[in-house]
Amino acid sequence: MMNDEDIIADFVEWIKTKDPNEEYDYIDTHNCCFAQYLKDRGICKNPSVGPSSWWDRDNPSAPNVEYPFVIDRWVHKSATFGEVLDKINKIYA
Repeated sequence: MMNDEDIIADFVEWIKTKDPNEEYDYIDTHNCCFAQYLKDRGICKNPSVGPSSWWDRDNPSAPNVEYPFVIDRWVHKSATFGEVLDKINKIYA
């Protein structure tokens, strides 16, 4: 499993590949921004994402996996991938 710094760096690189105008539903635990990241990167095929952790819906006995809180701050209440990238750029610019 990647450490927090690696997850953040990889997530930032991944979000740059997305269409900035593409919308997502941040409250859809299976298809929100971070769930799409997990699926696209092959980390989990069927994730369910909460505000601080995710779990594999295909393996309900597996423990929840915490992820860096900053990612939730970026994706929460954003409607497009471009909005997420704007939030990231404000922090890392």
